[in-house]
Amino acid sequence: MLNFCIGELDTSAPIIPELEIASKETANYSRNLMDLTKQYWAVPVAIVGISVVAGFIYLRKK
Repeated sequence: MLNFCIGELDTSAPIIPELEIASKETANYSRNLMDLTKQYWAVPVAIVGISVVAGFIYLRKK
């Protein structure tokens, strides 16, 4: 217990910086992504379609 100093503050420690508040533009990222998906719906449909076809081809070869 002699090694520990209880009850005193270490003033040499660095000060914790304040957190920055994120801008509202980053909060709308998911909404922008959903709008793009609705606008360009062919890309997600094509990805799902290719995946389904590849799955059927793989299962038929098995």
